[in-house]
Amino acid sequence: MNLKCLILMFVGIWQMTLFAAFTPEEARRVYGESSSSLNLSTFKEVGDYVFMEVKWSVDKDVSSDDRESLEMSALMDAIQKYVEPPVIACTNSPFSKALTTWLTPETEFSLPEVPSSVVKEEEKDGKHSQVIAFDATVLKAAKASASKRAHSVNERSVEDWLKLLKATYGNFKTLAEKRKFNVMLGCPIVDFILNTGKYELENANEDEKDGVSEVNRVINWTPTKDSVFSKYPNLLWSTHKKRESNLFYPNWSEDDGGRFVKAEELYRKGKDVPKILTLLAESISTNPIGEKKWAYLGGVLKAMNKPEDAMIAYIQALKFNSDDPWAWKGVRDCCKKLGFKSNAAGLDWYFKLNGIK
Repeated sequence: MNLKCLILMFVGIWQMTLFAAFTPEEARRVYGESSSSLNLSTFKEVGDYVFMEVKWSVDKDVSSDDRESLEMSALMDAIQKYVEPPVIACTNSPFSKALTTWLTPETEFSLPEVPSSVVKEEEKDGKHSQVIAFDATVLKAAKASASKRAHSVNERSVEDWLKLLKATYGNFKTLAEKRKFNVMLGCPIVDFILNTGKYELENANEDEKDGVSEVNRVINWTPTKDSVFSKYPNLLWSTHKKRESNLFYPNWSEDDGGRFVKAEELYRKGKDVPKILTLLAESISTNPIGEKKWAYLGGVLKAMNKPEDAMIAYIQALKFNSDDPWAWKGVRDCCKKLGFKSNAAGLDWYFKLNGIK
């Protein structure tokens, strides 16, 4: 249903002939008796009436046509909020309120002739507001009808949600859309990793802020005194905390003296973790290029119960190879150890979406 049709429909509601069961006088009387306890924000049901508060801004020089358009737009928004079924309140959605709303197509609805009347009207400092009374019986019937036509959100399975995710993701045309999607999915850490540490987020919804807060902890990470990153400055320089260029590293050398080969051999045997850590740190300090080195370092640090440092190492690995499933799973495991519930849960879905096993 397009905007023009909706506006015409609401104009009809505004100007309609009132039913016998609904009179403006009775609506004003009920509102007058109940207004002190209504505390209107958008709408309130009282007996046989639904009272809706409609607000909009009006410029001093606005034309009558523009004023009517603003009035209809505000009224349309209020009625949509009342009539549309609350699909975002479903009990089984594994996603945030914002993402559930995005994935669930808006339910089309149509309104019968709903008797209405303005019971209060004010204009102050360019702000206009009206309280409109609607016949509750008719409006509630319209809402119930819309609810029946709504998608059966609570009946969706994990596979259904995954299909919705894939269909939505497949329609994105820009990087900005994909970045916003990852934030809504609850794993903004994907955005941070894939954009090589350049993390920008505006207008996050309230239910997305946990994931954002978790990423900010990673951004503000500082190694402790006993951290391997503190002991080997070149190691720290390579991370998002110090790096100034992806193409230049201090004291870079092709030959690490066979340290990584030896570290990999010990790693696969699961022997001498402290020795493996030293070899990896020295190898990376000499030549930091290569996802395997950083991924192994992440694995060692995770085994040593240092999830914050391990997270940084895994992120470095993914900057060299963003398709490394082992490093991605390492990031997810570190999120769980650090209590990053939003990013951990979001990464599980991100893995399903991108075939990471």
